[in-house]
Amino acid sequence: MGPVNLLDRRLAFPRAVRASLGYDRRLPWEVVATLEGVYTRMLRDVLFINQNLSGPVGTDRHGRVLYGRFDLRGVAATDLVSNRFPQVIDLASHSRNHSYELVAQLEKRFSDRLQGTLGYAYSRVRDVQTPLNPIAINNWRGRALSGRHDALEVGISEFDQPHRVIIAASYALPWSRWKTDLSFYYVGGSGAPFTYTAARISNRGDLNADGTNLNDPIYVPWNAADTAEIRFAGSPDTILSQQVAFDAFIDLTPCLRRQRGRIAERNSCRSPWVHTTALAVRQALPAPRGHVLSLEIQVFNLLNLLSQGWGLVRTPDTALLSHVGQTAETLPEAQPIFRFDPAFRPYNTDSPESYYQIQLAARYSF
Repeated sequence: MGPVNLLDRRLAFPRAVRASLGYDRRLPWEVVATLEGVYTRMLRDVLFINQNLSGPVGTDRHGRVLYGRFDLRGVAATDLVSNRFPQVIDLASHSRNHSYELVAQLEKRFSDRLQGTLGYAYSRVRDVQTPLNPIAINNWRGRALSGRHDALEVGISEFDQPHRVIIAASYALPWSRWKTDLSFYYVGGSGAPFTYTAARISNRGDLNADGTNLNDPIYVPWNAADTAEIRFAGSPDTILSQQVAFDAFIDLTPCLRRQRGRIAERNSCRSPWVHTTALAVRQALPAPRGHVLSLEIQVFNLLNLLSQGWGLVRTPDTALLSHVGQTAETLPEAQPIFRFDPAFRPYNTDSPESYYQIQLAARYSF
């Protein structure tokens, strides 16, 4: 049978308390400054828990909580409460999610034709789990963890964007018969948070044996050549090349370098800064009296139009290590065996948002 979904008897609709404080002031040179702070605390929010896990059977040598055992191929056998169902996903409530945001903005009207805005936002979003999918089991699978699956540990949310810069300007050209307007905006922000995990190959990659291979953060070794920390598959020469390349990759990746000697925390890595730009030109055209006809051209991702190497959205490849087997020792000495591709590329730019788009629109009002 397939997975079963349940509703906890104490389940409540999401509720939040929010406080905000803002301050506006007119500065010299007709500049309007705005400061605002917002704090949000969830009184009730949702959490997806697999109630069919019978309980931890132990931990591995790095402290990862295990819910089953592995064969020599690295395939996990999960200890279940009932073997009739693979998962029993319970929708419950908790009250630990919270966030805050601080915003500073300067706005100035230079003339009747030109105005501009400059803003900066600093924020933090912390949650136990980030529900992003309408399917319950996918939300449970999407929560990266190495501890107990029912622990309410707060971590970096997938909604977290610590820094955001906004620049916007509009200009009306100096003629009035057929009006021409230009507008531009730029939004630059921190990239999306993510977790490096083991690759999902042939039912492997479930490093904690909880029944899913989508949510297991890797252990980051102090020394990739130390087989007591991490093991690679292959001949002695290929093992050596993997060890050297993996150590070099860790050194070049700040989020991994600062976590040497422990399992990577949920969403502790972040993709590069994201640049969003758009330019719009609106031109009024001749029309009968009382009617308005205008033509508008919008360019999305203007940076990429100016240069093919600009405006790219870099999406991370989170499957850093390929899980290919398991050593023959018993817990907690048993170790997963991995392969690492020395040519691993951490990001790709295949997203449609990486490329510029041009939109032409006409508007007729009467």
